[in-house]
Amino acid sequence: MNCNQQRLRFTIMHEIGHIVLGHKISNDETESEADYFARNALAPLAIVIKKNITSPDELMNVFDISYQCSGIVIRNLGLKIQYGHMELEKYDLDLLKLFNI
Repeated sequence: MNCNQQRLRFTIMHEIGHIVLGHKISNDETESEADYFARNALAPLAIVIKKNITSPDELMNVFDISYQCSGIVIRNLGLKIQYGHMELEKYDLDLLKLFNI
């Protein structure tokens, strides 16, 4: 998939995020929330953790996302590790079951 298709998928997921999150207005906060939704829908952190993906390049290849998106996901993973928040929630475990991971 080329960069334009990756960007299109992100944009579509971003807009779905606005709908799912019930956004009625557009501001910095709602845009950040929709970006967060899109990143986690396209590259769920639970799967990234379980598959032990640690580099943006590997993340790009596994999830077919842009380098920019993969860099942010890896940075967020680093923050989870740094602050010791590596335990998975029930919804994370349910997601892993859906993908037989």
